[in-house]
Amino acid sequence: MTMKRVLLSASGMIAILVASFATQAADLPRAPVKAPPVEVVNWTGLYIGGNFGYSWGRANSDFTFTPTGTTTTTTSNNRQNINGVLGGAQIGYNWQSSAFLYGLEADFQGADQKGRITVLDTNPTDVANAGGGVGCTIGGTSTPCPAAITSTLGQKLEWFGTVRGRVGYLVAPSWLVYGTGGLAYGRVKSDFLSVEPDGETDVSHWAETRVGWAAGAGVEAMLWDRWTWRLEYLHVDLTRNGSTNSTLFHSGFFTPPPGVIVGNFAINTRASDEIVRVGLNYVFRP
Repeated sequence: MTMKRVLLSASGMIAILVASFATQAADLPRAPVKAPPVEVVNWTGLYIGGNFGYSWGRANSDFTFTPTGTTTTTTSNNRQNINGVLGGAQIGYNWQSSAFLYGLEADFQGADQKGRITVLDTNPTDVANAGGGVGCTIGGTSTPCPAAITSTLGQKLEWFGTVRGRVGYLVAPSWLVYGTGGLAYGRVKSDFLSVEPDGETDVSHWAETRVGWAAGAGVEAMLWDRWTWRLEYLHVDLTRNGSTNSTLFHSGFFTPPPGVIVGNFAINTRASDEIVRVGLNYVFRP
């Protein structure tokens, strides 16, 4: 056998062995490829936190005034804006079921929402009566009455709170969108000042706690393992639920003397709020 034939035979055997090993390798079972881990975030648990925001409020009040010693009543309506900043705290609990979340939350807010409106009474009879009849006595001199009685009403929402349910959906493991609604309550404080043409003044102060409802929506996200932040819109409506009686006192220096009851108010106020606020919560997971 010549060298050429030996080389050809060896080459053929190597080719056959390589093909055989390749076939056997293709038939071997392959190791499974692991899928990337799925992110899991647990929202279930108690949470507490704080919030800060701004409110565009509105107070709508109905008045009935009865002067002392008469049965004649005067009715009027007043609407004014009571805007301002607010801040407070919230506490709640979340239950997570798959991508859905259910919860209950209570919050309490301190508010600096206030407004003031001035009304001029130019009725000649009212103006004359306020000055003591035909004319006004200013500085001991009888003179024609000025053109109007100036009345100023100031109102302030001092505080309010809510107790609400929440229903949300996890659009991503760390992002929640939700709706909320429930009970609301709050305290509206008012003051009334009437300046008569002769400089005499009458004043009244009163406060009333109102009960109503609240509803809104928001978005919340996990910042770290146990911290979340949120952006929330909330409408609060403190409805009319009965009149509050108040007494109008004379506080000037002439007739009648200071402290005399000039008349009685019956006031019924409805306050509503459009609130935007941001919040931060700490979650106590099981």
